[in-house]
Amino acid sequence: MPTVFEVKTKIPDDSVVSTMVKPAGSAPPATGETREVVVRRAQAVRTVVVALSWILPILIFWYRAWDTSRPLVPLAYLACASVSIAAAFFPDSYFRPKAFELRGKLYDAMGVRLFRRFMMDGDYMNRRLRRTVPGYRFIAGRDCMRRFEALTRANERGHLMWFLSGLPPTVYAVASGWPKFAAYFVVVNILLNLYPILLQRYTRARICRILREAPQLPLD
Repeated sequence: MPTVFEVKTKIPDDSVVSTMVKPAGSAPPATGETREVVVRRAQAVRTVVVALSWILPILIFWYRAWDTSRPLVPLAYLACASVSIAAAFFPDSYFRPKAFELRGKLYDAMGVRLFRRFMMDGDYMNRRLRRTVPGYRFIAGRDCMRRFEALTRANERGHLMWFLSGLPPTVYAVASGWPKFAAYFVVVNILLNLYPILLQRYTRARICRILREAPQLPLD
């Protein structure tokens, strides 16, 4: 008879990680929203939010900042923004969790765990999915954790590129005497890029702790 088993492990931050593993033959209920529907909807909302709150304002800013009498100035800042592509070539050692990150206390103090609740595959999203798929877990096993760890690296690279590309327009806005633009870019860059970067590092550190502290976890 198919069974569902659970592995619990204690990790250094005094929280308990619970991994539910379902057999290959089990299937979620046919009624209600499936995981794919919820994920697609969340991704669509995220795309709209990023486009309206980040990409569009930056395009508007550069359009207003363009000065035909001094074209080299905005071009120089745009060139600086293009340097953000360098984040795509950061070595793997940069993404490896440091000792202080493994403890997790710094990220907890910065509110990263609270921030995680509202993100893709975060607490609220998983809670909603469990209403239709009881016992649902986003991560189920060591192999899944390793794949997710690789995904956090890719996500962090993307957010690093966006974060770095947002610094030149912020500096240019300050230099041009546009404090409202500068303040807006600072706030949105923190919410859309800096905290997601911290979340990826926090998650990666937790995965490393779990794999180290719970060698008995099933593969998948």
